[in-house]
Amino acid sequence: GALLVITAIAAGIGNLSFNRTFKSKVERLLKNHQQTKNAKITEADIKDLPAPVQKYLHYTGIIGKERVATVRLRQKGAMRLKPGGKWIPLEAEEYYAVDNPGFVWRGQLAMAPLLTVSAHDIYLDGTGNMHIKLLSVITLVDAKGKEMDEASLMRYLNEMIWFPSALVGDKVKWEPIDEHSARATMTDHGITVSAVFYFDDEGRVINFVAERGRDAGGGKLVKTKWSTPLTSYKTFKGLRLPNKGNAVWHLESGEYSYIELEITDVEYNNPTLY
Repeated sequence: GALLVITAIAAGIGNLSFNRTFKSKVERLLKNHQQTKNAKITEADIKDLPAPVQKYLHYTGIIGKERVATVRLRQKGAMRLKPGGKWIPLEAEEYYAVDNPGFVWRGQLAMAPLLTVSAHDIYLDGTGNMHIKLLSVITLVDAKGKEMDEASLMRYLNEMIWFPSALVGDKVKWEPIDEHSARATMTDHGITVSAVFYFDDEGRVINFVAERGRDAGGGKLVKTKWSTPLTSYKTFKGLRLPNKGNAVWHLESGEYSYIELEITDVEYNNPTLY
């Protein structure tokens, strides 16, 4: 009983500290990004994009809508820590900035009663960092460095499907492949990432495939094929967006689906803080 009390107190203190760090990162991310009125997306903005990208943007409904400057998402789902492992319930939220691309994500895994794992994943001013703690106290992962910066920007490019107006403009360069796919390339702070978006006949993005750094243990990231198949769409704030999907590492031993996510809420421009 005493051990449980000590554990609960330590976890509470650690959680307060972890949340303060999250709050400071979000404030840094959103600084100077509180625009309330932005130019609207027009047909002229998308006319030179590959045909499947144009069809996708029409499907989302962003034509005539304001460009997004800041975003907040709420997420729920599950993760597993190794191939064939147990799925662990996950609750998460994430903030994004568009003008100076970046995100701050926090999630909590309920490993067992009184046993949680908290995670921050960030990309700020060209720097990525994945920080995972047991009970918000004991560091399990603190990944950083050039490979992490690149992996984080790749994640950002992938998640722009939740604020598709950001895919229109100078930050993302599109190359046609065929009627159901196109390559997107993004450069930020000297980092360049590239991925292929796949679309169905209705124009929806159904998958995203790229080479991305995977934690192979000891903080070392190894380039591995990565995909994020999308399974469902829902209307948020007048836009049709993917609301369910998962992420998959394509290993030599087979596919390892490690996270399943559902988007439960989206806020654009001046999002609620914390």
